[in-house]
Amino acid sequence: MKKYRVDQLRNVAIISHGGAGKTTLAEAMLFLGGAVDRFGRVDDGTSTMDYDPDEVKRKISINASVAPVEWNGHKINLIDTPGYSDLWERSWAHCASWTPGWCWWTRFPASRSALS
Repeated sequence: MKKYRVDQLRNVAIISHGGAGKTTLAEAMLFLGGAVDRFGRVDDGTSTMDYDPDEVKRKISINASVAPVEWNGHKINLIDTPGYSDLWERSWAHCASWTPGWCWWTRFPASRSALS
């Protein structure tokens, strides 16, 4: 296993409402980064991030999943989070595992970003 310095590690959580494309974004990042050799699709049940049988059956993320990808000499741990109905409250619980970092919040109709 390749060793990384602390300054080469990044934890990136993808947080949004259900159906926004979080898992598809994570799949694209894994594929383009060379971590996987196929672009998995949620609708086809071939997603790398949604591997639990219930997730495959329901075509939604139920649990947060983590997958590493290397990009420009950095190891990025992608955290694909479920789209909760009480998004804001539950999302902060996930943030505890990856702060300090950037958190990009999108709310409809306006958007804002916050440094967490």
